[in-house]
Order: sequence, then structure tokens, then C-alpha cells
Amino acid sequence: MSAPVAVEVETAHPLVRHRYLILLLLSVVVYVLWLGNRDLWYPDEPDVAEVCQAMFTSGDWVAPRYHGEIWIDYPPMLYWAGSASSVLFGGITEFTLRLPSAIAGVLLVLLTACVTNRWFGPRAGLFAGLVLLASPQFGMQAVAYRPDTLFSLFVAGGMLVYAAGVTENGRWLYRGAGFAMLGLAILTKGPLGLLLPGLAIVLWHGFRREWRRILELVPLTVVAVAVALPWFIAVGRAMGFDEMIHDLGQQNFRRFHDAFKGHERPFLHYAGTIWFDMLPFVFLLPAAVIGFFRSRRSDRHLQFALWWFGAFLVFLSFAKTKRGLYLVPAYPAVAVFVGAWLSEQGASARAGRIFAAAAQWALVGIAALLVGIATAPLSFFTGYEIGESMLALVDAARWPLAIAAIVGLAAAAAVHLARRNGDLTAALLRLGVGYVLLFGTFLAVVYPVFNPVKTYVPQCAKILEMIGDEPTFGLIHHYGSNKKRGAFAFYTKRPVATPRTDDELNAFFDAHPDSIVLMHSGLNEEFFRRRKADFDAWTIGEIEAARIVYRVLRRP
Repeated sequence: MSAPVAVEVETAHPLVRHRYLILLLLSVVVYVLWLGNRDLWYPDEPDVAEVCQAMFTSGDWVAPRYHGEIWIDYPPMLYWAGSASSVLFGGITEFTLRLPSAIAGVLLVLLTACVTNRWFGPRAGLFAGLVLLASPQFGMQAVAYRPDTLFSLFVAGGMLVYAAGVTENGRWLYRGAGFAMLGLAILTKGPLGLLLPGLAIVLWHGFRREWRRILELVPLTVVAVAVALPWFIAVGRAMGFDEMIHDLGQQNFRRFHDAFKGHERPFLHYAGTIWFDMLPFVFLLPAAVIGFFRSRRSDRHLQFALWWFGAFLVFLSFAKTKRGLYLVPAYPAVAVFVGAWLSEQGASARAGRIFAAAAQWALVGIAALLVGIATAPLSFFTGYEIGESMLALVDAARWPLAIAAIVGLAAAAAVHLARRNGDLTAALLRLGVGYVLLFGTFLAVVYPVFNPVKTYVPQCAKILEMIGDEPTFGLIHHYGSNKKRGAFAFYTKRPVATPRTDDELNAFFDAHPDSIVLMHSGLNEEFFRRRKADFDAWTIGEIEAARIVYRVLRRP
């Protein structure tokens, strides 16, 4: 009779009793409500949006196209999701494009809480959900039109569902469903959606000497491949299998040994960035790991979470190309691990008490910093030579920052009251909710302030006025580059030419005499040097977009 009593005691706290409703409401408020309050921003969003727009308008849902050419830097799942959402709402907007990522974030928070609840109890489930929901990097991806939250849902969801099916009897339905989700991960970011989770699962079973389970991965792998293979066959026929294999190798494997698109970082990059990307609960991970080795080393589910996170961390650390968002699919493993520790030991452990006090005062410090920025005179910032546009941004951010400071102080006060009453569990829960609400406040009122220096919307409206009935315009960013082309194409809904030689530029103006070409102002001396006098005579103005100044050229 002890187990029901323990569960009843554990669910006595109202936040724990209504854990799924709390997590659902928090995640919807933070991730969904503010999706349309800013335009599409670089990095990535405008480029992938332009591909989705081409799919949406053409009706070709097989071959993603970037400026008319088949483009599989990302497989189709992100574009399918954005197009389906836009069909549902009757047109493409920032909200419809980002909505699938937000829903994926909500689902992954709930799934992480549900599986952790099943393994370690209701309180652990709530803590795990809050750990993931409070992570800034996870939240940043959940409100952006990029593939990483969908990828994380399919990778992490597949692993959680698979692990939930690994019981004494071995539930094939659960495990098959888990690997079907890994097939969807392949359709989101490529083969690593199967290879990396597969590595973690093999290491887990190998550590436990469950050799039969490893052999059973063979038919499960067939399930994942069967989910993804039809699209690869279809797009291979459309673009040629050799080219498809080349492009997949560039995106999935060349990045590992060659940072050919930048983002080269040292080996220990993730070991440093995760402390910021998973604030604040990640600081409990060392205590949770120590507690695991002291008393819970035989727990298969904690072993699974540790192998999952460790395999992803080490593998991605060996890759030359590193971005914080690459590690996001492993965040639920940290959430499971820390959530279980908080449920069992957090309210009594010294580390839990220290963490609650430190995180509370961190909220006070954040609020004080925000108040300082909000109340500082503009003359304070002029010494940093940040430019007129950034000074205007600082001025516009005063009230939003003040609102965020109030939320942070209110959260700190709620945590303090719980600590003063000796209820550390309530303090830790309030801490999680407080950090989530603070992040949501930034998304709601602070983020939009940056839109004027990140947007391409008014600039594209001006371009459309300039070109009138011309069907296209040109862009010269730097030699051989399509940089920023996606934003101009998406918001003008016009193809963007990229002339790269004198002959190409003249041919463009021959075909489109009333159109314009945007030239990056920093390239005036570098590009077409022999034609500088012509370009000075052709310049009819300037356009600044996302703090980049372009000369507007029109041939007389």
C-alpha cells in the first residue's frame, strides 16, 4: 500500500497535480502567441522561407527549390510543415511558417514530462518539463522557422518512445514507433537523424550487455529507412541521384571534418556553451551525475539519459562545424536526468538549496541590469559607437526592458517566499516557472524592438515601387554569393538575379531596362573596378537592410 500513498503525497502540490496543464499553458504562451510579432530574421529564416514559398505556390511538394533550382540543404519536412500550416491558415505569414516549430516544442516538452513521469514519478515529470521549457536555446529554436525543433522532436521523441518500449517483454509497437520517428528525423535534417540516435542506443545496450536488443535494432532500422526512402527516391529522380548524394554528403558529412560554411569552433565548444544554452537548471547536472554514480548506477533509464547526452556531446564535439542548436536534440536527456534528481534529492540536497538561492539572486541581478539599461541616458551609450539605428533601438527598448525586469523581480519574490517557508520543492518549481515567464516576456515585448534593424519588409516594399512592372531585380553581395538573396525574394515575391560579371550585368539591364540592381556598398572598390565611374553615374540612391547598406543602380 506504500506506493499509492507515495504518489498521493508527491502529487499534493497543485503544480504537480496539474503538471501537464501547467506545462501546456506555459509552452503555448511562450512559444505560440508571439510568433507573428516580428518579421523573418537571419540567420536562416528568410532563406528557408523562400524555399517554402516556392513549394507553396508551385504545388510541387517533392522537390524543394531555391531560386528555381532543387535545393536539399534541408530535406522536405520543414517545407512540408510550413506549407501545410500556410494552407490551413490560407496563406504564408511569419506566424504560419513558425507555427510547426512551436507546436513541436510544445509536444517535446509534454513528451519529456510524460516519459519522465512514467519512469520516476509525477514530480520528476514536471521538473523535467520545466528544465527543457526554461532552456533559452531550446526556446529560441521553437519560435524560429528553422528545422531544429522539428528535428529535436523526432530525434528525442523517437529515443524516448523507443526507451519506453524496452521492457522485459519488449514492446515492439513502441520501439517501432520510435524508429518511425527517427525516419521523420531523416526527412528533417538528413541521415544523422538515424545515425546519431542509433549510436547512443547501441552504446546504451552495449553497456548493459543486452546483445539481443542490439540485434533487434536491424529490423527497426528498416522501419526508419522505409519512412524516409520514398522521398529520397523521388527527389533523386528529379535532380539526379549523383547530385543528390553529393549534396547530402556536403550537408551531413563534410560539415563534420570541414567547416566549409563557417562556424568552426574548438573541441570543447559545447562544454562551455551548454551552461548558457540550458539556463538555469543545467547547473544542477554535475550534482545529478554525482548522485547517479553514488546510488543509482543500475537504473536503466538514467543510464539511457546519460549515454544519450554523452554520445551526442562527444560526437558533435569532434565535428569541425559547431552551432549551439546542433546539441538541442540531446536537451531532453539532460531534462530527464536533472528532473529525476530534483524529484528524489533536490529538496533535501545541499546543492539544491544553494542552487535555489543562487538562481533567485540571479533573477534579481538580471532585473537590476534591465532596469539599468532602461533608465540609462542615451549619452551613456554614445561612447560605444553603436550607430544611430542602435541608439534608437536602445531608446525603444526602455519600457519593454522595464516590463521584463518586473517579471524577473516578481519571480524572485515568489521563490524567496517559498524558501522562507522552508518549502524548497515549491521554490524550485516557482523558479522554473519564473524563468519560463521571463523568457516569454522577452519574446513578447523585447524581441519586437529589434525588428527595425533585422527586417527586410519596408526595403522590399520600396524595391517594388522602384521596379514597377519589371518581373525581377538584381543583387550583388559579393562574388559568387547568394547571401541575403532569400529575404529579398521572399518579401518581394520576385526572382532575384545575381549578375557576377560586366557582361552579365549589361545583359540584365538589356533585358530589364527599368529594373534595378542592389550592390553591397562595401564592394564598390572591389567589384567591377573598371566601371566605377559608370556605377557612380548609375547610382540612384541607397537602401539599408539589416544594417547592410546597398547602392541602388539603374542604367540610364
